[in-house]
Amino acid sequence: MANTDPSAASSYTNVNQLLNSAAVTEAAAYQQYYGYAAAADQEGYTDLANVWRTVGQVEHQDHYTHEITLSGLYSGSDNIANLRIAILQAQEAAKAYERWAGEAPDHEAAHVLRKVAERQTVAADLLTQALDALQGQDGSVPAAPEIEYYQVKVSPEPHYSGTFFTELTGASNSALAAASWQWAEYQWMAKVAVSTGQADLGKLLSALEIQEQQNWNWLSNLAGYVNGVQLNLQESIASEQGAIDMYTAWATRSDQLGNPSVASTFRSITTDEQGHHQTFTTELAQVQSGN
Repeated sequence: MANTDPSAASSYTNVNQLLNSAAVTEAAAYQQYYGYAAAADQEGYTDLANVWRTVGQVEHQDHYTHEITLSGLYSGSDNIANLRIAILQAQEAAKAYERWAGEAPDHEAAHVLRKVAERQTVAADLLTQALDALQGQDGSVPAAPEIEYYQVKVSPEPHYSGTFFTELTGASNSALAAASWQWAEYQWMAKVAVSTGQADLGKLLSALEIQEQQNWNWLSNLAGYVNGVQLNLQESIASEQGAIDMYTAWATRSDQLGNPSVASTFRSITTDEQGHHQTFTTELAQVQSGN
């Protein structure tokens, strides 16, 4: 996972690292706002839910997609290259979830994190089978795993605090960020598989995408991440300010690395994030006033 702390800008040595770091945040933002929209629907704030969904779509369909395309992290046509990356990332995610489980303060958290780690290991095995099939080594693309579904739950307040809550929910290097990143990766790769005539691979990747969405829901419920609309709006405002600060630093670093084109992209996205910040600030004022 990437480090999206603005102070880390100087540690990046090329713009692709910056683009991928930004994409981590955008995938996480989409899932964050998806969760908040689900909560708003449950509380009867339909219009506000639609605002969160709209902003989330911009974060994913526009910002994330543009950044991943520019960085070239995933191929738009080579399924074998994509599978190799997906296998590695699933293996790395399994290790991360096991590490977080070892730091869990109670049995429930450890259980959930280890279960998600197991799913990552299974995913890596399924993807390895798919890679072998595409390379003509053995077998065929396997069927999708069985998926457990979880509805996003609204909690009055977070269930944890301090370092462990950050490990569960932080913008990068966290359990929710890992699930968001895997979700976006599988969606991208599934589209490539379908567009290149690999229907069975597309089905497998789409199922893994759904599984990551459910992992996000389960982890969110564990953390008590999705709260009432006022708290969620406050967190949205804070997230947008974090994105503004990050993109400002990333644009400056891109100029330093001699890539004004990427710097311009980051400044354009900064303008979007400033608009989102204002939108959420306006929505919070309306909720607080009872309108």
